[in-house]
Amino acid sequence: FNNLKVRQAINYAMDRQLMAEQIIPGLGYVEPYILGRNDLGYSDYTPYTYDPAKAKRMLKEAGYGNGLNVGFMMINREPDIQIAPVVQSYLAEIGIITTIETLDRLIYVDKAKTGNFDISMAQGSLPQPVPLLFMQSQLASDGPVNRAAWNNPEFDRTLSELAQALDPKEQIRLTQKTQRLVLDDAGQTFLFNAANYDGMSTKLRGLQYQHEGAW
Repeated sequence: FNNLKVRQAINYAMDRQLMAEQIIPGLGYVEPYILGRNDLGYSDYTPYTYDPAKAKRMLKEAGYGNGLNVGFMMINREPDIQIAPVVQSYLAEIGIITTIETLDRLIYVDKAKTGNFDISMAQGSLPQPVPLLFMQSQLASDGPVNRAAWNNPEFDRTLSELAQALDPKEQIRLTQKTQRLVLDDAGQTFLFNAANYDGMSTKLRGLQYQHEGAW
């Protein structure tokens, strides 16, 4: 997965819209990046469409014309156990054969911290109160949740500039630049989002939310 074409092939292999519609009917939707539509700097930029034929060509160009076999670890929870077999089937379609390893969350975290895996699946929470901090944690080369150890110096520099930018227009420009860098370099593969809803009685008053998203 140090080969860019392999990472990009995985992105072309996923039919995100169908996954969102079928796995979480009525609640699933697709965003290209780890920003919500109301976040400053949101962009719909994505270089990927569902194109398994292109994914196969890219794997062949990367030297994996006969495919490859990898482990695929995940946490034993919903909706992960619904999503993983679907991802597995999309990868198999382009020649990447995976063996799913279903783990207790603590065991998963221990293996993730040490990099003791081939590919893994996780979920995050949106919206974040400060998207910059989420990007620093999830995607920066020294980010504690950058399990894939993705390292892109230009992305790190852009995050540093974003952290110091005071002008909103500059913040938007730099945030959108981070999105282009992550997606073009296929630092991670983003699948789809699931909306959360809360119901409450009309008699309830004074309920406050800490707008920090929800797991």
